[in-house]
Amino acid sequence: MTDPMTAVPSIPTHRLKQAGATLRDCLDKSRTLGCLGPFVFGVAQVLESFGIKADRVNLPASRLFGFRHPIYSFANLTWIRDSEVQLQYWPHSDSPQDKASVPDSLRGSPYYPLVVDHCDFARFDLEAIQHEFKRLKQLTEDGYKDYIAMALSLPNKTIQPMSIACRSRFPEVVEDVLTVLEPLFSSTLDALYQGSAAAHLAQSYIGRITGPKVLAGEFVRGNTQKIEAGILFCDIRGFTALTEKLGAEGIVPIVNSVFDVIGPSVQKFGGEILKFIGDAMLIIFPIDKDHNSQNVSESMVGTVQESVSGVAELGENLKLPLGIGFGGHVGEVLYGNIGTEQRLDFTVMGPAVNLASRLESLCKTFGASAVFSESIANHTSQLIQLGEEKVKGIEEPITAWGIRRD
Repeated sequence: MTDPMTAVPSIPTHRLKQAGATLRDCLDKSRTLGCLGPFVFGVAQVLESFGIKADRVNLPASRLFGFRHPIYSFANLTWIRDSEVQLQYWPHSDSPQDKASVPDSLRGSPYYPLVVDHCDFARFDLEAIQHEFKRLKQLTEDGYKDYIAMALSLPNKTIQPMSIACRSRFPEVVEDVLTVLEPLFSSTLDALYQGSAAAHLAQSYIGRITGPKVLAGEFVRGNTQKIEAGILFCDIRGFTALTEKLGAEGIVPIVNSVFDVIGPSVQKFGGEILKFIGDAMLIIFPIDKDHNSQNVSESMVGTVQESVSGVAELGENLKLPLGIGFGGHVGEVLYGNIGTEQRLDFTVMGPAVNLASRLESLCKTFGASAVFSESIANHTSQLIQLGEEKVKGIEEPITAWGIRRD
């Protein structure tokens, strides 16, 4: 790219510092909100401070350009003047389109010259001619007159396209100003991508509550906290038989579908899936100033009821004998990191966790979809006593409770 300081030597240093400060503020907001939206708004703010009044800023955040997310392969961000930032997400898939090469995926896009032909800019007069690009035709119909796509050169040698559009004409110096600002935009976006990837990985693999704590440095190896929490163990019933019937490749999408039913219920009731263990999951409901033992007990029962019903419906739709079992207990647990010097795992440990696991194993004994401890039964009227049973590791028989069926 052209040396920005050679291209426009008349821009004062303090204005570039102000632009950098604006983008840093947007970066902080993006980290706080956990999304990329503030970046495109920040681009519009910076451009306006340099006399470039954009009415639309678009950033296609794709895995092809450097965006990394464990769930989504593409996020399209669009800022439009006098409107909220529009965010659209597309999940990873096995479709040919998702696996397409960069040139193939950009055919029919005004970003093609930037990424494939290595142009710094691609400018289009939307009033002058009929354009072949569908996006440009739509923008023309929406009243836009000028459009510029620019290439942001990221440190990993990836070209990230971005565009600005205006309902009037951009000033003649627009490309010179964009050239000066390109390093600021690129470095800010790269920092945002790196931070976003770390945050989303932590939330996806550790949990939406626990992940940010780990990133903040609250937990290191051997550092644990004693907390009161509700613990749910969940297991897919008849998993071995299903695996034999569907095969190793066939069972994976079924397990994901079952977990997709349970996950939203856990989040709805304030819990967090702490880990997956094959066909099972460990769920935690922390007790804190906003959630006491009764709140947590009711939430655990609500999660189980909604999940069991949802998985049964899924089984009917798929014509498969799908079922799940839960074991639940509330008590004190150790919450933190364990592992080797090279590999750590975040988990909860203690007698309360062991009891929840043992209760889950009693589902088959009592023919129930969930078995809870007395610590939960004491805080909700939705359970009935199933009986007493001796379980491994506990001397005295425990009283088992199940969900009342009216």
